[in-house]
Formats: sequence, C-alpha cells, structure tokens
Amino acid sequence: MPIPKPTRPAKRLLLRDVVFAKLRDAIVSGQLQPGETISESDVESWANASRTPVREAIDRLAAVGLVDVLPQRGTLVAELDPRRASSSFSLLGEMLAVSSRIVLPVTSVSQRDAVVRCTRSVRSATELIAEDGVFDALIGVIGNPRLRQAWDELVPHVLRTWTIAPEHTPSLDELDLDGLAAALTDGDGDHAEAVLRRWFDAHDAHPRTVLGARAQEAI
Repeated sequence: MPIPKPTRPAKRLLLRDVVFAKLRDAIVSGQLQPGETISESDVESWANASRTPVREAIDRLAAVGLVDVLPQRGTLVAELDPRRASSSFSLLGEMLAVSSRIVLPVTSVSQRDAVVRCTRSVRSATELIAEDGVFDALIGVIGNPRLRQAWDELVPHVLRTWTIAPEHTPSLDELDLDGLAAALTDGDGDHAEAVLRRWFDAHDAHPRTVLGARAQEAI
C-alpha cells in the first residue's frame, strides 16, 4: 500500500527550540520562580539534551528578557516586571487591532469561523492570549510572520505576570466577545478593531501614538 503524501510539509523541530519552549513554559507558569538559578547541567538532564542546544535556548531566553545571564552568578530567571508586562500587553493590543482591521476583510469564511469557535469557550483573560487561545488563533489567520514573532516574544511576559501576580490580570467582562464574534463572522475589520481597542484601552497606561509606531514596525 503506498504511503499517502502529507498535505503540507511537517515542521521540523530543532532540539534548541524544544528546550527553549520547555524552559519558557516553566518560567511563565511559575515552576521556575523569579531569581531562581538555572543550571545548564540540570537542564541537559531535564530536557535530555546536550550542552549546545541548551546554551542556544538560554541565549534566546536572555534575548527576550526571560532570564539574565550574569558573570560569576550564572543564569537566573528574570525578576517579575509588571511595568514591562503592561507595556507588552498594550503593544499586543495595538498590533492585533491594526492587523485585524487590515486583514480580516480579505480572509476566508472558514478561517474566521475557526476563531469564532474559540470565543465560545473563553473563561478568562489568560485564555485569550495563551497558546491556542482566541487571539493566538486570530494571529494565525492574519498570517504575518513578523507579527507572529513579535507576539510570541511579548506574550510570555504578560502571561507570566498574570500567573504569578494575578491581581494584574484584566477583567474579561469588559471584552465584548459577542461583538468580536460578529465582526469575525462578517469579516468586518473596522468593527473588530473597535471591539479590541475598547478592551485593551481599558487597561492601557501607554500613549497610543507611541504604540502605533511600534506596532507598525512589528507588522
């Protein structure tokens, strides 16, 4: 029996990416606490990886600000920074709102329906931005690789703060999920942008003019 050809090429995961994801998730969830030392040898055993991919993963974590590599002290989990999380949250909102307005009108019904289905199971703000959440799915529909990269670098700072210091988590009640679902269904980018802005702006302590410029750079 001939083996069917895959409909799309399988994404090849590099070991350094696997180690990075494991460490990132442990930091975001609070399993690795702020200030905690990360031993490369312990990570090698934990992730069943050699020194090179572990070193590359730690360098990447340092580049996005989740760990600090300090002379004579080694690698430490970065301290919690609610101000950075707030700034990241605001920038995420600006990027998502602008991109939705531009891209939604030219997306397919099936693409938008997949995001609409996600909105029906949301129970917290965390679920909105977490992996496979509503906004993650919307980023996938938008399909801009630079936006995806920026999103993946910013979200961990927000989720980590909301997990370890939940008092910083915004209320879901202020987001019009029904309005967002309607905008997605209709492919109405202007309506989607308005709904998203209302929610993000309710928790935004940063000038939109500055954020708008940064968002345009990202996308």
